Amino acid sequence: MKLTAKEYSNLLDDLDDGSHQYSFFRQYVEAQHPSPRVLIQMKCLEHFKWDLNRESSAELSWNEVSIRWADEGYAEAFRYVYDEAGACTCCSRIYKDVCSRVNFSISSKNYSKLKISN
Repeated sequence: MKLTAKEYSNLLDDLDDGSHQYSFFRQYVEAQHPSPRVLIQMKCLEHFKWDLNRESSAELSWNEVSIRWADEGYAEAFRYVYDEAGACTCCSRIYKDVCSRVNFSISSKNYSKLKISN
């Protein structure tokens, strides 16, 4: 899916949590200009890692989280949700839809800590 410059900028705003004045992630994305699908799935994976680490006694690595994302069906669910929703849907909405497809419950109390935009 091809985004306009404004839509791509809005996507970057949705991905950037604003916690740092200088965002390495944003600088990387602006330089590499990966597809919206890759960016949104990366952000969903970040949310997934946050949820898993919140529930775990040990910090899970990106590698462990990526393997679980694929093995437990989240990658397949992402493909389905993204194809229906498209790149103009905010990342947090896509993540919630992916999780609901694989019966992963997220309490609204804990999920509200993640950046949600409309």
